[in-house]
Amino acid sequence: NNTKYQVVKKLYAFINVFTEEVSRINEKWKGLSVAETLVPKMWDEKYSVVSALKQHGTNGDVQTAVCILIALPPVRRQALLNLIDLHDQEVWLLAYISLLNQHQLFTHANEIIKLAWIPEVNQLNQQSTTVNISCNQCNKVIPQGTRLCGNCSSSVTCSVCHQVVDGAYVWCQGCMHGGHLLHMQTWLSKNTLCPAGCGHACEYT
Repeated sequence: NNTKYQVVKKLYAFINVFTEEVSRINEKWKGLSVAETLVPKMWDEKYSVVSALKQHGTNGDVQTAVCILIALPPVRRQALLNLIDLHDQEVWLLAYISLLNQHQLFTHANEIIKLAWIPEVNQLNQQSTTVNISCNQCNKVIPQGTRLCGNCSSSVTCSVCHQVVDGAYVWCQGCMHGGHLLHMQTWLSKNTLCPAGCGHACEYT
């Protein structure tokens, strides 16, 4: 992801430099005493950038297309979006979010949702926010309103202290292990891997 960010950063810098050069040449042309209708219009970089974005999208590289659009300032981004079909924009965003979720990069997927410029996509993390927890022993879903598994009668326990959780319960969406809020905060302030010993690098937001 860091490599991809560096590529996008360099591309953004190139676009800025190129745009400034085109503007400089345009200004030079305007200063000539020739009828404006006879002066050839300089190349507009928007069309080439849009063409490149569409090519990335067609080839399945939705990450590049989405990251470039997100990295651009709102005004410049909108100038490009005006030339791209809204359906294509939505497909790129949803495909990238789906890809991140498949790799269990839920925090990153949520960031893309928050940065999305399409309202229907931007509101995804505000829908279906109810999450069922599963039993630590048999992995069956525990009914809402209780901490006792209806299948094996086990209670929801903390991965740190191994005691029954009878208060705020937090868990990692990647490995589904969790525990008392304070215990998990203390553990993750000193460790990066899950306290349950599953080897997962837990992320909490």
